[in-house]
Amino acid sequence: MPRQRLPKIYVQTGYMDIIRYNTIVKHKSLTGKKILSYFVPEHTFIDIDNKFSFELAKIFLKNLKSIRPQ
Repeated sequence: MPRQRLPKIYVQTGYMDIIRYNTIVKHKSLTGKKILSYFVPEHTFIDIDNKFSFELAKIFLKNLKSIRPQ
């Protein structure tokens, strides 16, 4: 099946998580019965997990500042 016909999917980026303490205690989970989404444009975040990805983020930010209109 061509990818254009596949259903849309969404990925959790960890960009923002707001969790009530009681949800964690009661459900023993980071998600309760109600989950709201916050959409961010693609390529507007970098997942920093190690020194290499941190260095890539610095390069990305430097280049972004140089191409962004003032």
